[in-house]
Amino acid sequence: MQRSVADVLNAIYEQDFLPCSMGGRPRLGAHHALSTFNEVVSGRKVSWVLEADLKNFFGSLDHGWLLRFVEHRVGDPRILNLIRRWLKAGVMEAGELQECEEGTPQGGPISVVLSNLYLHYVLDLWFECKVKPRLKGEAWLIRYIDDFVVCFQYRSDAERFMNVLPQRLEKFALKLEPDKTRLVRFGRFASRGEDDRRRFTSLALRTTAQGI
Repeated sequence: MQRSVADVLNAIYEQDFLPCSMGGRPRLGAHHALSTFNEVVSGRKVSWVLEADLKNFFGSLDHGWLLRFVEHRVGDPRILNLIRRWLKAGVMEAGELQECEEGTPQGGPISVVLSNLYLHYVLDLWFECKVKPRLKGEAWLIRYIDDFVVCFQYRSDAERFMNVLPQRLEKFALKLEPDKTRLVRFGRFASRGEDDRRRFTSLALRTTAQGI
């Protein structure tokens, strides 16, 4: 049943998802994220890259927000009720069923599509519609499920974004993973000798530097 609902959601949201989103979508994957990242840093005015990861992402999604996001495009009460049941189903811990108040059902086919849908509203649309128009230079978001990088032309834009990003995420019960989030000088327009491309550790993009 989860697979059927996941297919329905994918069919609905595929036309809405932005090009920056590479994970959990038909015919898209990590290699598309790598290819896009290569194209951006090689052919665009990129000097700085924010590499980010979300802390306990799948276990932190707020059910209320998630259902509100689904209701933007899904009006069938049967599908909404099924999603509610799966979200509240809980997990087995030490032989006991623990109800879930947050997060998505791990390992199920519905988990990835719901997670991608969540970040479509929380991150992708916000960056494209609210953040980019306010920046001084060019910027690109590339996301593979909960791993993402943001490429900037100017350091000042990158630092402004880093200041507002935690507040945006906190509104939706998300936090950055400090050990996996950093700003590095990177790209074709980075000063010679200061390019940190071989220090990238992002799970989704860790092999990127080898192809540039």
